[in-house]
Amino acid sequence: MTLTADEALLFRFSALTYNAHRIHYDHNWVRKEGYSDLVVHGPLQALMMGELIRRYGDGLVGKQFAYRLISPMIGPQTFTVLAGEGGVNASVEVHDVHGAVTAVSTLAPIDPQQE
Repeated sequence: MTLTADEALLFRFSALTYNAHRIHYDHNWVRKEGYSDLVVHGPLQALMMGELIRRYGDGLVGKQFAYRLISPMIGPQTFTVLAGEGGVNASVEVHDVHGAVTAVSTLAPIDPQQE
């Protein structure tokens, strides 16, 4: 599954999530923060990993979804979300336009004894 995270989407996702950090929408500011271009939101990548599981897996209900950001995704781009080792019901990965893994997620059953 792919998503084009262009400048408009990054700005709108910042507004939707009340994320005022300028690294997602201000080209001048990102240089002050040490980045070469806008940074694609980690939660947007997590949302897309969850969407892949919803579409092609067993869903998220009754499961624990956890994710970890591996490296920043720099610059507006079309990124890819795909199943990791063990398939979509075990893990999902996000790859940037260059093929680097930027985020991973895992899915596990929720133990009713733990609630």
